Amino acid sequence: MRPPRCPRPRPGWPPWEPGSWIPRPRPPRCRRPRRPYREEGKRTRHEYVLTAMGLDLLPAVVALWQWGDKYLQDGTAPLQRLEDSTGEPVTVELRSASGNQVPLENLRVRVNDEWRRKHRAPAQ
Repeated sequence: MRPPRCPRPRPGWPPWEPGSWIPRPRPPRCRRPRRPYREEGKRTRHEYVLTAMGLDLLPAVVALWQWGDKYLQDGTAPLQRLEDSTGEPVTVELRSASGNQVPLENLRVRVNDEWRRKHRAPAQ
């Protein structure tokens, strides 16, 4: 099943005119996928289910969380990230497609040839 598509902002968004603080009506919200669950003796609730886009963003969010634990805490993180089945700590690292850890001095950035072919200006 494809995740629902969010509407693009319409012209005139954000909801205020320059120099004015009178808000306009908000655009329609996205329908987020939810899964119903019910604890024994309780009412039915809905659990938020990450979309494919949310799952792809998860490593970036965890990397920022890891950075905050290292640089913004007093040496002890308030929460731990653990693998559920083993209880081992979970960290974010740069790894190659073959699984090798990539140190900063071995990281290279280049233009993707496929992207370049798709976005090449038409010959005139």
